[in-house]
This record gives sequence, structure tokens and C-alpha cells, in this order.
Amino acid sequence: MTTESESPFYALLGDAKQYTLIVEVDADSEEPVFSPDGSLTWSSTSLTLEADIKAASLGGERYRVCEHDLFGVGNLFWGDEFFASCESENRLRLKKILVPQKFRHLSMVIAEPMDIDGELSKLIHKLGGGWESFAGGLLTITIPAENWELFEANMDAAPAGR
Repeated sequence: MTTESESPFYALLGDAKQYTLIVEVDADSEEPVFSPDGSLTWSSTSLTLEADIKAASLGGERYRVCEHDLFGVGNLFWGDEFFASCESENRLRLKKILVPQKFRHLSMVIAEPMDIDGELSKLIHKLGGGWESFAGGLLTITIPAENWELFEANMDAAPAGR
């Protein structure tokens, strides 16, 4: 969500292009498995799934997620950076995620619409993060990793709704 007093986080999401992200996932959990260095691991029983995302190219094989398919695959949220090989103009194959990740994410169901001028929105922006809501009730909050503890400490005092 953007406002007049928005966080610099939103500027990171510009120059996005639509892609199909191809991801090898564990056959049982249907989630990707990453090694400690962020590399995607797979086996002969891995499944290949696809998700629609918007991402900004950061040069070479590095990309930043600008918008993701809420019900897609990859466990990547907006702001996350990853490495992928280009299979065609709009098709990327996930190879690795950037670690440590620059952002932490929280998704929750809210009963009321997020108040753009509310305390939670102000806190998120003050800490250099961003938020977006889907379908009027699912809220995703993204905070720079270095500010996560401060966010958690102040979150209860900042209601989401009006």
C-alpha cells in the first residue's frame, strides 16, 4: 500500500516485469527446500511447480520479487531477492535465494481493512517496511530484518484496523 508518507521500501518494487517462476519442490510438502547457503535442493522425487510473479531484474541472474502469486510457490515475498536462470523471455527457473534475507514477513487475517493512516501503518513505514492487503482481509507485512525485533516489540500497541 502506498501513501504520501510511504516508506522507501516501496521504491524497491519499481521496474517490475511479469514472469512465470519455475520451482522444484519437495513432492510431499510441495514447498521448496533450500540449503543453508540459499541454494534450491531437489531430488529425483521433486515436483516442478510454477507461480506468476512480478520481479525486477537486478542484473545477471539476480531478481527482486515485486509482487507474488498469493497461492503460488517458492516462499518468496515482495522485497525478497533470488537468483534464477532465464528459460525464455518471461520464464525463470529458481536456483537460489539471497541469504541472509533482507526482509522478514508476516501474513495474517484481519477483520477490518488496514487503516492507511493508522498506528500499525505508521510503525511499518517508520521501520522502513511496507504492507499490502489482499481480498480485504489478508495482510502481508514486510520489515527490514534489522528492524524485526523492534517491530515485534511495538506491534501489539499498533492496531491494524480503523
